[in-house]
Amino acid sequence: MIILPVEKQINWSTPPVVLALLVLMNSFIYLFYQLDDQTNLDNAIQSYGDSGLLKIEYNIYLDYLRDTDALDVANDMEDAYYNKEGQYLISSILHDLAFRDYLEGNIAELIYSEKYADWLESRKKVNSEVNKLSYFRFGLIPERLQVVNLFSHQFMHGSFMHLFGNMVFLIMCGFVVEAAIGHLRFLLFYLASGVGGGLLHSVADFSSYTPLVGASGAISGVMAMYLAVFKLKKIEFFYWFFAFVGYFKAPALILLPIYIAMELIQYFSPGDVGVAFLAHVGGFATGAILIGLFLLLGDKVIDEKYIEDDQSIDPFQEQLNGIYKPLERYDIHRSLEKINSFLSDHKNNISMSLLQIKLQESLQQDPAAQKNTHKMVLAFFSRPGVSKTHLDEMSDLFKQYQAVIESNYSSQQLSQLGISFCRLDDISLAEKIFENLLEDKSPPESLLNSLGVFSRRLAHRAEKNKDGIKKNKYNQLADKWLDASTINLAQQGK
Repeated sequence: MIILPVEKQINWSTPPVVLALLVLMNSFIYLFYQLDDQTNLDNAIQSYGDSGLLKIEYNIYLDYLRDTDALDVANDMEDAYYNKEGQYLISSILHDLAFRDYLEGNIAELIYSEKYADWLESRKKVNSEVNKLSYFRFGLIPERLQVVNLFSHQFMHGSFMHLFGNMVFLIMCGFVVEAAIGHLRFLLFYLASGVGGGLLHSVADFSSYTPLVGASGAISGVMAMYLAVFKLKKIEFFYWFFAFVGYFKAPALILLPIYIAMELIQYFSPGDVGVAFLAHVGGFATGAILIGLFLLLGDKVIDEKYIEDDQSIDPFQEQLNGIYKPLERYDIHRSLEKINSFLSDHKNNISMSLLQIKLQESLQQDPAAQKNTHKMVLAFFSRPGVSKTHLDEMSDLFKQYQAVIESNYSSQQLSQLGISFCRLDDISLAEKIFENLLEDKSPPESLLNSLGVFSRRLAHRAEKNKDGIKKNKYNQLADKWLDASTINLAQQGK
């Protein structure tokens, strides 16, 4: 479930300088520093394998896992060893910092003295490569808690999607908070919230060797500050809960305990072990406490004029809200009315057209509704151009209504649809449409050029899939029809 405040639009009279700097820093660090992690990890794995360390450490690692009751991991490692998944096995060993500490603390008992010197030299070389990994170097490791890492971990991210998601949340909430409390205070509160999140995460398990990376704690603090800035004023929120999406208004501060409760529930629930929910809680709490203290001390920390300036919700969002609100009450007819109005202004919005058809399908008990559904489907596929973004959904819809479409569309229209479906990863649907078109042994002259293009597209895909037989078959048909089309055009020009 996602709940995001969307009360105000960016006010360029108070530009979000610090927000822009934070987004740029996070993005720059990931793109120009963290992307080297894979190279460094590959080097470490290569060095570990070439030095023969696996032969020395494999059995020691299994015994260590069993002694620490990590039986599932031990079984997983044994499977990797016998399946010759060396890279995965070595990567697991190198990422286990607790095992590295165990080795270094018990080396005299674990390794024969004549092998010790060679092992030590090889391990030092491998460790130097592992230590270059950004999440080990600058991530927050509770067992090795350092002040600098309480700050540095806030600018590290585990993947591009991790970075992207965090920056979206930061932008949506940060510009309001920065405009309301000022640039310097925003930066200090942001960093402090990240520190608070990191500390609570660490306090929960000081023995953990798993690095914490990401700006989530700091961003949670920004979200808490956003709510504190508006206090009990009713503001607009966007929500996404399974299939339900929309907007609602509620007093801002009421959402703060709900946010914290949601994170705590997820923390104590099974699953999502890779998400640092306590870091979120710590960030929420820190952001709320900081701005609360300044308000209690009487400091005019908030630009009340900026907050009180009323800004209406974006007209496009208002239209969407009008569509989703009736869905909350299962009022399908009302929602369809709103979609029809929306599509009169946004004819090419494929997502909404698909939703329109799905809602219409839910009324299928009524014969008239079924007829309307067929009309919507035919209108949907008759639009010019097909977006690749929704191609998978559109192919599913085509399969569902294939009989209706084929009985109402011309061969030319079906050919154009087939050409569009050639862009799918799985071209079986395009091939099926093509084979259906070939049932007409003597296609009309007007269709020859389209069939030639269609077969050429299929030939290109067959070549990409390394299917030489289909490639030759489709190319021969393409040559035949495109040549025939050219001849016909020449004859018409005489």
